[in-house]
This record gives sequence, structure tokens and C-alpha cells, in this order.
Amino acid sequence: MSVKPGDKMPDGSIYIGKSVITGDALYAMAKDAPMTCKWPVAMKYAQTSKECGHNDWRVPTEDEMKAISKRRDRGALKGTFNDSSLTSERLYWTSQEIFYPGDVHAVTIDVLRSDERWADKFKAVNLRLVRSGPLPS
Repeated sequence: MSVKPGDKMPDGSIYIGKSVITGDALYAMAKDAPMTCKWPVAMKYAQTSKECGHNDWRVPTEDEMKAISKRRDRGALKGTFNDSSLTSERLYWTSQEIFYPGDVHAVTIDVLRSDERWADKFKAVNLRLVRSGPLPS
């Protein structure tokens, strides 16, 4: 089976490409989480999600979310992101926290520009989960 980034998989997830973290195939949910959420809620949602019949979903790393945003106009991903003209509405959570004393921020990615922003962990932001695994045979 020849698969390219943006292709919808039989389970409903979207193939993104090779994960820079695991070296395996990277898959994203076909749509955003059903609500914008605060970072702690995003992390909990990832742990409990059973989307597409899998229970190994996670909040993407910064590099993974950048890869997804760069492919947002391909195949089944097209039109599935909040790419509003307002920067604050097109931010997506990553799993990276910002570690400074007393800081409560995490890294977000602006999907229109594929660049990094910091957001207060208690701000409601968009979420798209990912998982790694083998390519389908």
C-alpha cells in the first residue's frame, strides 16, 4: 500500500509522515478535539481518548505539530483546522511545557504560520492528538 502524507487510513486517522520522535509512522486525528481546552485538560483527554479504535493518542510534540500544520492543506487534512485570521484562534497545544520558576505556560503552534507561541496553560486552545505506529500493510 502506497501512503502519502494527508491520506486517510482505514481506521479514520490521517497519515502525517515519519515521526521525528519515534521513527515510526505518525498519525493524527481526522479532526480537532470536540472543544478548545486548557493544557492540563488536553493532557488528560489524550490519556483517555479511544478515537479510531486506539488508546495510545497523545498531545504532539512541537516538531510533530509543526509537521501537521505544514501538511494541513493536503488530502483529508484540508479544511479541518481552525486557521482563523485571529492568531489566538489558530493555536494548537503541544506537549512541551515552559520551565521557568512560577511559570504556567506551554508551547503552542500557530497552524497558519507553523511557528511557536507560548500560551498560558489555563487558556482554552485547540487540540489535535497524534499517535505513532507502523504503516498499514
